[in-house]
Amino acid sequence: MPQKPLLITGFKPWGDRSSNITQQVLEDLRPELKRRGIEIAVLDVLYDAVDDFIASLKTRDYFNVISLGIMRQSAPPIRFETIGRKTAFKSDDNGKCPVFNAAAAAHYSGAPSLLALRDHEKLRGYDVGLSDQAGSYLCEYLYYRTLENVTPKGNAAVFIHMSNDDLSGKKQFLLDYLDALDIPRQEAPQL
Repeated sequence: MPQKPLLITGFKPWGDRSSNITQQVLEDLRPELKRRGIEIAVLDVLYDAVDDFIASLKTRDYFNVISLGIMRQSAPPIRFETIGRKTAFKSDDNGKCPVFNAAAAAHYSGAPSLLALRDHEKLRGYDVGLSDQAGSYLCEYLYYRTLENVTPKGNAAVFIHMSNDDLSGKKQFLLDYLDALDIPRQEAPQL
């Protein structure tokens, strides 16, 4: 199987939310992402779903993993998370909390190469912030578990939080981020 350059994850809605912008962004951009050789995974907002995803993650197939999640605040509307922590997590919709090996690292840092793109000329028009607190729920858990899995293997990962509004703006941001990452857009095949 040829190496895939990138995997992007998002989440489905949870609780009383009717939508999750990360799922909408990925589904709307699916044809474009596929043309770029990018795979996507949209996860249920459950710790078991994250654990199953991590167990199936074949890092040899990807050299970068970008995870998207929504955040409560709307300013800035896009936030790069710098650290994934092992912390006290709140229960998911099934009432479950994750359990960690006591010897597991307390935190992992996001990939500097992926975080630095925040300052790339393609992204200068966006209101983008940095954060070292991805929360105490599934976003933080996914980020921690992804970094735990990819960091020792030399792969890169980043978590990007988005406000749950401005769908067209978030789609354009992701495309511009991919351009900054030098994942070229390809023309649709002529029929």
